[in-house]
Order: sequence, then C-alpha cells, then structure tokens
Amino acid sequence: MRRSAASSTEFVRRSPEKARLLALDAIAADAEGARRGLAAAERLARMLRLGREYHPKALRLPEITERMLIGGVVSALTWCLLSGESPAALEPQLVNFVLTPYLGPAAAARMAAKAGGDF
Repeated sequence: MRRSAASSTEFVRRSPEKARLLALDAIAADAEGARRGLAAAERLARMLRLGREYHPKALRLPEITERMLIGGVVSALTWCLLSGESPAALEPQLVNFVLTPYLGPAAAARMAAKAGGDF
C-alpha cells in the first residue's frame, strides 16, 4: 500500500499534466475516457478488496467500501493537481485512510508513520 501511495503521489508530482489528463480531461472529453478511468478504479478496488482477509471486522464492510476508498484517493490527488499542493505531503494520510478499514486505526497509523507521517 505504501508503495502504491508513493507511486501515485510521485506520478502526480512529476507529471502533473498527464495526471490532469487522466483525472479530469479524459472524463470530461468523452465517454470512452470515463469508461477507462472507471475500469482502472475498479481494478484497484478489486485488489484492495483482498485486504479484507487481514482484519476480521473488514469482512463485514459494505461492498462499496473499496470503490469509495479509491474514489477518495483520486479526489485527493485531483485536489492536489488543481490547487498546486504537493501530492507527496498526502502520502501518509492516504495510507492511513485506505488501511484503516482493514487493519484498524492503530495499525493503519503505524503503517502511515512508516510512509513518512506521524499520526
């Protein structure tokens, strides 16, 4: 998860125009771009869903949980693109946000701290 967050924030930082195209312009431009974006988000959600096995309570999470988590990450990175804020600063928060439903707050905070944040 930490590597995924780091890779995503690094992509936004290094290639803001490409990231903007993927996050905003493709959806606004045509339905095919929107379909590709949604398909990519669904693939990520399926991979994230595998995390349910690591925390017993996660098995009872609503089915939409992973889609909502991916949507939240995309929204946060899009906000960085539009505001000019560094996406790297969000990395620990994104790790914490995504892992909390699976590992619980304490373990997610420990993992986020390893990603560079202190919660």
